[in-house]
Amino acid sequence: MNDKKSLTLEVGKYYRTAKGKEALCIGKDSQGQWFFEAMNDNHNKLDRFYRVDSSGRNIAGNDFWHIEAEWDEPKRIKGWIAVFGREGGLDLSSLASVSDVFATREQVIAAIHRPATGIIEIDVLEGAGLEGEVA
Repeated sequence: MNDKKSLTLEVGKYYRTAKGKEALCIGKDSQGQWFFEAMNDNHNKLDRFYRVDSSGRNIAGNDFWHIEAEWDEPKRIKGWIAVFGREGGLDLSSLASVSDVFATREQVIAAIHRPATGIIEIDVLEGAGLEGEVA
């Protein structure tokens, strides 16, 4: 990922804003201001166009629309996890923790040393609430 000092803006590339949004660089005007578009918070339509200077700083001073870096697609995490309830309770309403992510169901079973509420298969994007790699 690029830091702001080495950031090179280019039309057609996607970038990450300070707010964490994915923004598409759509053009540059005659005064050197870059224009971007991003999805709104509901992810159902293009929000608006954002003007930034060549360093990625938002012209209007809205810090959360500064361009921070090139966009990196989130890593996909696929595998199996064990879900554990709180001590003395194995119902889902008392969920307390989950195991590391494993490549197979059998690896989860071999690795855990206490009863699990469930063992489930996951397929999520990094940042969606689970972190880790398939062992």
